[in-house]
Amino acid sequence: MTAQEFLKKTLKRWESLFEGIKLKYAYDAVTEYHIVEVKPEEIRRGSVDYKKAEMQLWMDFMEQYPDECLLICAPSDANDMTNVLFETKTTWSFISQEKVIKKESFDYTQYDFYQVHSSNIVEKQLNNINNYYALAA
Repeated sequence: MTAQEFLKKTLKRWESLFEGIKLKYAYDAVTEYHIVEVKPEEIRRGSVDYKKAEMQLWMDFMEQYPDECLLICAPSDANDMTNVLFETKTTWSFISQEKVIKKESFDYTQYDFYQVHSSNIVEKQLNNINNYYALAA
């Protein structure tokens, strides 16, 4: 197994282990570095399980590919990520959460739309843009 195959396999596993993780892996041929960008910082610096997984990756990578260079970091403009070999899937869909609100003598239904990542984490509420109201009889 090549270093690239090893890293892609490991990152795919991380994608399923750490909910909300965003990964991007590229190989920089000029510096001969495998670059893995990880976000958000809450996972990268705040998850003990992630830290253990990263340490295990470092140990396995150094043992199996001693002549290769690996950089795991937060996203940075300093990294050459033009040769992307792996990136977490970002599949977006819209779901609605129905709220029934009674205001004075009018009853109406408010639909608040949320943008949801495929792992069902609410990423962003679209306030005041996609609020639809239907008057009740």
